[in-house]
Amino acid sequence: MGKSGTPNGEKVARPTHWPRSSWNLLNTEVKRGTSLWVLGPRYIGKRATVYALLDLARRERRARPVVLDRCIILSSGQLNWQRVWSEIVKQAGLGLKNVVTSGPELADELSAVLARRSALNLAIGLVGARRGVEDVFFQAGSALHAALRRVFFENKDKLQVILSDEYALWYHEPLRSGSDWDLLRKIVVPDATATDIREAWSATGVELTDEVTQTILSLTGGHIGLIRELLARCPADILLRRYSEKNRAVKMMKILEHSSIGQRITNHLSGDPNLLKLAASYHKPAWLSDYGDPRAQFLRQLGIVQMSHPPAAVLSGEFMSHVVSIMAGSSTRQRGESRRGARLAPLTSRLAVTEDDFVLLHLSDLHLGDKHRFKLPVDSLGREHMTSRMIDLILEDLVGIGLGTRVQMVALTGDIAEAATVGEFSLAEKLIKELATCLSISLSHVLLVPGNHDVSFTPDDADKNRTLGNASPLNFDNLKRLIYGDLMPMTTSVASSPSGRITVQCVALNSCLASGQDTPGLGYVDPEELRKLGRSLSHAGPEDPKEKDARGREVRVLCLHHHVMPVVRQSVRDALNGKAPSLLLNSPEVLSWAAMNRFDALLHGHHHQPFVSTFERWSGKSEEGLRKMLAAGAGSCGARREDLDEFARNHYFVHIIRPDTWIVKSRALDDNGLRFTEHENLEIEL
Repeated sequence: MGKSGTPNGEKVARPTHWPRSSWNLLNTEVKRGTSLWVLGPRYIGKRATVYALLDLARRERRARPVVLDRCIILSSGQLNWQRVWSEIVKQAGLGLKNVVTSGPELADELSAVLARRSALNLAIGLVGARRGVEDVFFQAGSALHAALRRVFFENKDKLQVILSDEYALWYHEPLRSGSDWDLLRKIVVPDATATDIREAWSATGVELTDEVTQTILSLTGGHIGLIRELLARCPADILLRRYSEKNRAVKMMKILEHSSIGQRITNHLSGDPNLLKLAASYHKPAWLSDYGDPRAQFLRQLGIVQMSHPPAAVLSGEFMSHVVSIMAGSSTRQRGESRRGARLAPLTSRLAVTEDDFVLLHLSDLHLGDKHRFKLPVDSLGREHMTSRMIDLILEDLVGIGLGTRVQMVALTGDIAEAATVGEFSLAEKLIKELATCLSISLSHVLLVPGNHDVSFTPDDADKNRTLGNASPLNFDNLKRLIYGDLMPMTTSVASSPSGRITVQCVALNSCLASGQDTPGLGYVDPEELRKLGRSLSHAGPEDPKEKDARGREVRVLCLHHHVMPVVRQSVRDALNGKAPSLLLNSPEVLSWAAMNRFDALLHGHHHQPFVSTFERWSGKSEEGLRKMLAAGAGSCGARREDLDEFARNHYFVHIIRPDTWIVKSRALDDNGLRFTEHENLEIEL
């Protein structure tokens, strides 16, 4: 490929990851002018495949190849239709200067050009989809398909569209049901055969026996990525010595367990219990009631399952069966077992809530603004308008798990806005008041703390109340005034369970004193604020649950934005390149202060990664013992997919505080992005 992204005219070669038989099938279809949707696993080299097929269309059909790359056609996270059209015009050499502003206009212009120019023949490929741009990829593909439909009957062979398989496309119901993109032929890439395996090793000078070939095929199930791992990592003596079939299989299994692909597959399954549960259901061939189920398609993409027609799925080979069995068995054994004062509650239980229980809703990192996941960007008249479906989804989930009318308090632990603008905080005011009304709680029971995105990095010169990083909290402070009115500064909220058995005192702490343009990830709490809050709190503190009497249990919860202990790792390369770590600079001081003032839990956000830990802390005073506390960091309930890091799903917590235990209900957005579902329930003794 040249720098522009178009094929450079060199002889077409089969991508090294492709089995020969599959590649020959694609060659035949491209030569016929067929538009293709190539359904294959991750490890076939999708971008290289699309480039090679476009080059083949150029050589065999004299088509002008065009590559539409996500990196080029996106602008501020949105599809830029003018860029799409400009790329087509530039790469195809059309010499046009007209303006295109929408998908239908693109389809109209494309079909009109093909009708006017009898000798023009185009082959267009779309590449570069990833998490977070599902809608963009779908819109671009739909526009190309609309153009294909317009020219299909009169100029059938003049436009050829080639798309690679992206599981993100299965999020869209029209594609799942088969009612759209019907002019693209789905080509399912079959798994590698024994012949493909022998050919791969033959290219390295090693001739495999039938016995060794069969061992590799049985272990991998024809998984192209795993075969490549064995090709790169398996010592020649394992292949050539007269090992017993069993010993050879054991050694190869160990290699696959420690391979990069094996580790990635394990990480995907361990990070999503529902995905693991679905994979475990395919130990034996199982009928697929919904072939387009995004989770099932994701398992196919990873190569964990193989699919057949009529639609059925089964785990791919002995290695996948081994991994899934071990992980599913481990998950089953751990669930309900005591683990140093914490245990996992059954996922299937609704955890019936009594009148004695206190329910605290913990939301964080809404990121209301241009990068908000659930925003609805235009109103019915096409005017710029900002609203969100996020609160609706959370409320629907709470009702579904029987907590719709049981929440006593809400903690919003920062990054409510994206850029700390007046417009973003205006929407925040609307959503917070709507949330309080729907939960039937007072606004005084909604506690807000600022995050680094809630302070403006471009403060007004007149604003003197700036952070040490030269950022302004003015707009966030105005939001608090709109929410709390005469209750300002509103640093503490107190509420009780319906029976009065449990009383919770929730305290807000500003950890953004150091936030600024050059220090976006650094947190710092003003020591003077700690001293003032400490004086306002009763030094006797809430009762220890072990000493509670008829008055019930009193609980203290500290809310701040930045995490008090490490949540995600930072690479050495980032550190050496000068990238500042993301941390709370004076966390030891904050933790000792929390222990001295007898807090039971610290709630935070910031890193978009769900985090739960228990720890013991000494306040530093000789008369004080160790204080056991809970640290819980909620994931982001509103950030875009590409900003969610490793967990990769929107998330929130529900804390159910009981007289003797503390239950953390972890809720995560499902794979199709339509609702929040059960992620995990953690029961902790404090």
